[in-house]
Amino acid sequence: MGFHQIQAASHAYGWNVNPAAVADVWRAGCTIRASFLDQVRDSFTAHPDLPGLLTHPSFARELGAAQLPWRLVVSHATRGGVPVPAMAVALAHDDTQRAPRLPAALTQAQRDFFGAHTYRRNDRPGTFHTRWDLDRSEELRG
Repeated sequence: MGFHQIQAASHAYGWNVNPAAVADVWRAGCTIRASFLDQVRDSFTAHPDLPGLLTHPSFARELGAAQLPWRLVVSHATRGGVPVPAMAVALAHDDTQRAPRLPAALTQAQRDFFGAHTYRRNDRPGTFHTRWDLDRSEELRG
């Protein structure tokens, strides 16, 4: 629903947007009349400094309970050739938010290969660069 983006813009530009009021406005609109927005409003009213809905315990519990069915729907749809881009991206976003460490090594390696941007490792401190043009890669400490 974009509450995170609205909050980030509000902080960045000093707009002082009240997310609970946004939920009320959307609830009264002709397009979105879901009672779910009442929960959104109540969460932001009770916790005005809430960084995002996914950090609220009730929403986190609901997402946790939905993990298996959510994954099944996305996998069945994908296997059947039915595009479900919003559900798949939302699931990937949720996985990203919950992961203590992400597999960004490929991105770091690409940046180092194309622009010698260096990378950090998980197994030892420091910044590293690999000479990718050699027959056998040499890791150089930077």
